[in-house]
Amino acid sequence: MSKPAVISTLLFLALGLSALPMYAQAPASDFASESAAYEKQIKELTAKYEVFQIAAEADPAFQKNWLNRLRITGAVKPLTAATPNFTLSVGNELLLAKINPYVRRSDDDSTIAYLQALSKIVAKGVSDEVLCKSFLNMADKSTMSDSDNARIEGAYGPALFDEMTIALGKVMRTGATGKERVLTQEQSEALIIELITVMMDKYGKESAVRLVAFNKDDTPPMVKCETMKEMMTSIALLEKPQQAMLTRTLFASEGN
Repeated sequence: MSKPAVISTLLFLALGLSALPMYAQAPASDFASESAAYEKQIKELTAKYEVFQIAAEADPAFQKNWLNRLRITGAVKPLTAATPNFTLSVGNELLLAKINPYVRRSDDDSTIAYLQALSKIVAKGVSDEVLCKSFLNMADKSTMSDSDNARIEGAYGPALFDEMTIALGKVMRTGATGKERVLTQEQSEALIIELITVMMDKYGKESAVRLVAFNKDDTPPMVKCETMKEMMTSIALLEKPQQAMLTRTLFASEGN
């Protein structure tokens, strides 16, 4: 494959360029002004949220990567870039890509705060297939249309973005050091059995059937999201230490 073809393929995979309409080229001064605006927003959000301070200290390239992601996405997905929480959303995406090791070491309260934020995201997907697929990673964001992307950003709203950002900060602060606290396979199996019984008590025996079928290819996305909602709601009914340990094990495993 020639070098230009490689570059085109990478851009397509990363950003879904082929699905986007063509736009008139903006003047260089507009690009400079837009970049400066993003830099200002990054600075303001870093001052507001502890998590971005922690991330920048752990990775000196974090803010540069954040800015680059904003500029590229802003260029190819203008509707998404025009949503009110765009800069914060992109920052959170970068954090979520590296959060799992922190979750595995975080304290119970921080881990549960993270679970609660995830639960609210899942709850929104139960009645909206685009949101559902986005959460399940069944619809690659690179191939998702700009309008769908923008609708997802708008659906979560400022309150949920704020809650998730604060929860991520708690996780990164408490999980920065220390040993991982996850269940052994034997402990995990015992607690999952207890979780399933809680699910059946709350949602009926069919909830166990849906959970067993969760990873099957023919299980519809909306059924998966409903099952996820039931499972996460049921986790919240366990004792706090169990909630935290199960969250670390299920949502922050090495393979996630």
